[in-house]
Amino acid sequence: MSLPGAAPAAGPAGSSAAPPPGSAARLAQHRRERTPDGVEFAFLPADSGRAGPGGSAEPAGPAPLVFLAAGTIADAFDPYFAQAAAWLVAEGIACAAIDLPLHGANAVPGQPSELAGWAAAAQAGRDVADEYLPRARSVLDTLIERGDADPVRIAVIGTSRAGYLGLRQLADDARIRCGVGYAPVTNLRALSEYRAVDPDGSNPLIDAAGLPAFADRLADRPVLLLIGDHDERVSTDDTIALARRISGFAHGAGRDSLVDLQVFGGAASHTTPPGAAAQSAQWLRAKLFG
Repeated sequence: MSLPGAAPAAGPAGSSAAPPPGSAARLAQHRRERTPDGVEFAFLPADSGRAGPGGSAEPAGPAPLVFLAAGTIADAFDPYFAQAAAWLVAEGIACAAIDLPLHGANAVPGQPSELAGWAAAAQAGRDVADEYLPRARSVLDTLIERGDADPVRIAVIGTSRAGYLGLRQLADDARIRCGVGYAPVTNLRALSEYRAVDPDGSNPLIDAAGLPAFADRLADRPVLLLIGDHDERVSTDDTIALARRISGFAHGAGRDSLVDLQVFGGAASHTTPPGAAAQSAQWLRAKLFG
């Protein structure tokens, strides 16, 4: 489950640790829109030149799309959270993003927000993905219907909590070809916010909403998981266990496993390891342009 052909991770000063020059300015060119049913999203169209990998000409028509799962739209188009997309925006991809539940414009005054809000929702019997997934699907519907996204070349990527929802999106929407999770939340009980609201582990929704419950749906498409070897916030061990569970479903169905797992040594506890974004761009390029 290692990443085939991957180069060693670059350190902070390594050439592959920073996105290419101009990527931040390109990402900043996204525009805010609404779907016909009122979902606010941000969209970065593919470069009009549509140069593919290595400068090759990309055929005219709908572009490959990377759905950027991140806390807020502003976060999504920051090069750190754009991750692999920061490398690929110069190669003919389009990008889209929405605010996560209880983040940004979706915060509810007077109620817990962000992860504390997610945990409170679970304790009240609500899975926040049930709010996120229809909005994400509406955005894809809109972009595909108007010819801005190639319906067979769509990927989703996300970091930490957004990696969790991005992989839930992959499991939910068969149009998405592949997904990448950077230090992703996999087991919700690894998060202190969820343990605080359910200290005795009696709430079955918290387990039912975790990624292991969706491993069978992730086993038929390429998934890349990247994490540091000592991530105590989201749990390196839980990420490894998810990869093995996905692989187990694939092999149990008589198929080769499509999950790739990269564990980076030397990374700080909860962060995207240096070199992971560039490495994942190589992987994503092969999936979208290969």
